[in-house]
Amino acid sequence: MTPPMIRDAMFDVTRVGYDPLAVDPLLNDIASRLEHDQDIDAERLRGIRLPMTRDGYDPGQVDDLLDRIRMECETV
Repeated sequence: MTPPMIRDAMFDVTRVGYDPLAVDPLLNDIASRLEHDQDIDAERLRGIRLPMTRDGYDPGQVDDLLDRIRMECETV
C-alpha cells in the first residue's frame, strides 16, 4: 500500500465505532513512516486498541486496513 492510499482511506461511520481522532493520526503516522523508509512494527499494529465513540469509523473496515498494512510489513 502506498502512503496516499493509507491517508486517503475512507470508512463508513457507524453508530458506535473507532474514534476518528485516534484512527486518523495513526494512519498519518504509518503513511509518514512509509514515505521516509522507516520501520513499521507489525506486532504493534496487531495489538493496537483504538478507543470507541459514537458515530465512529466502522471497526471492521479499519481493522481490515490495519491487517493489510501489517501483512505487507511482515512480507518486506
